[in-house]
Amino acid sequence: ADSSPPRRPPSLPPSEHDGRPPLLRAPFRQLPPAPSSTAVMALSLDLQDFIIRARVLKLYRQALRTARRAPGHARAELRQTIRQEMENNRNCSDKQRIRFLISQGLERLKGLNEMLDMQGHC
Repeated sequence: ADSSPPRRPPSLPPSEHDGRPPLLRAPFRQLPPAPSSTAVMALSLDLQDFIIRARVLKLYRQALRTARRAPGHARAELRQTIRQEMENNRNCSDKQRIRFLISQGLERLKGLNEMLDMQGHC
């Protein structure tokens, strides 16, 4: 009987045959450092931009849907006006101004919907 230790297959490194389960053999990975407060702030600013952009697009879609309810002779002009209003403010980067424009747009859209309802356009 040979008392020498069991031989490892040559293709596997020694650490893979130390008798521990595979999860315990795996080297511990170092976690990345926690994001700095400026990185978190930048991420939240990007989130704010994303939310504002989504609100603008939602307003634009609502306005175009409302324009479909307008009488045929006014529909094309109304769509063109909606698009032109959006294009005029496309390059605005002041978040406060964008929020104001969104609220102004919602008020104007509400007024247009009320007018179309009174005229009986569905």
